[in-house]
Amino acid sequence: MAEVAGNDVVTVLRRGILKCPPEFVLQTVDGLNLRPNGRVSVVVGAPLRILQQKRDVTHFAATAPVAAVRALSELLGATALQRVIELLGENSDDPSFEQLANAVDQCLAEGVTSGEITAMLSFAIEEQFAAAPHCWRLLDERPDLALPELEEVAARPVAVASHEVDPAIKEQRRQRREVQRQQKKKEQRPLAQRPKKSLAKVAASSTPPVVVPRSTLTTRRRLPLTPAELARFSTEHPQAGWLILADVPFDATDPEIPDVTSKLRPAVVIAGAPNELLVQPVYSKMQPTRMLLSGWRRLGLDRPSYVDGARIAISWNTDESLPRLGQLNDEEWNLLA
Repeated sequence: MAEVAGNDVVTVLRRGILKCPPEFVLQTVDGLNLRPNGRVSVVVGAPLRILQQKRDVTHFAATAPVAAVRALSELLGATALQRVIELLGENSDDPSFEQLANAVDQCLAEGVTSGEITAMLSFAIEEQFAAAPHCWRLLDERPDLALPELEEVAARPVAVASHEVDPAIKEQRRQRREVQRQQKKKEQRPLAQRPKKSLAKVAASSTPPVVVPRSTLTTRRRLPLTPAELARFSTEHPQAGWLILADVPFDATDPEIPDVTSKLRPAVVIAGAPNELLVQPVYSKMQPTRMLLSGWRRLGLDRPSYVDGARIAISWNTDESLPRLGQLNDEEWNLLA
């Protein structure tokens, strides 16, 4: 596998994108909500918005930031990855080369394109899946999965508009600058005006030092709620930010199974009240109203999963123990709509 293995993993990701037909790549990107509303980080959203406008897949693959390339590669290979996981079953965590190759062949026979397969294999390599060595080998040995070469193109500057910075982050920066300014002003006073230090006085002093509260230093943003939601739920609820297993009601009743009105599925808790929680359900299928849960693997999910933009109130008995899968980190939380 010398030819493929000699490339760094980021280059493999970029080449994997080029393996997909441009119309498929653009169709995937066009289905994303990339408005600068905090749902997608700027470093990912800005290059993808440029791709939507310029329609130049080759330029994006060669020059886009790694985070944007990784995000697009995961989206392009999501269907293939989900199907491969299903085919591998209990062997999906650490398949043999033959098992992975057979699953890939089955996907191709079912109509999954070689571009989607290549994007999936490239993403698995970059993410260091247990089967990454087998993915290298497939890319190297299979002519139908061969990676195209990157073209050398001049990078376009990606301008980040100032209005895309979260107001809460701006306020955090302002407070830090004010604390630094006050501290610098004290240090610049003439020596004669500076109070003489005494260990006894310092020890006996009841005035605490100037400290920026932890809440002003965090990068975790507060999700906007509607007035009705704010009147009903608290964003400071202890369950907020956790991925839980919840009984989520269906949007409509299936006439074939009218008695089944809900399903146990993962959900992100947005806010809470004494006897109910406000959640955004998580699904395994991608749709225009859903966004990728970037930490799906870290949070213990077995396949790429997508957070729906719709918020649902579910009942919750405080005496019951909630099945919690994991807590979203700041980056994962800040990508939520």
